[in-house]
Amino acid sequence: MKRIGVVGHRGYDDLEAILERLTALAPALGLSLAFEHDLHELTPRS
Repeated sequence: MKRIGVVGHRGYDDLEAILERLTALAPALGLSLAFEHDLHELTPRS
């Protein structure tokens, strides 16, 4: 498993949808995601 840091700016178009997709794909890709503090409330809860 590889741990990947995820950063972003709330002004990015479709940021929430992108984070949802990334979170959904991560397990199949063998990734563990670490989101920057400002993105936590936008990430899907498991």
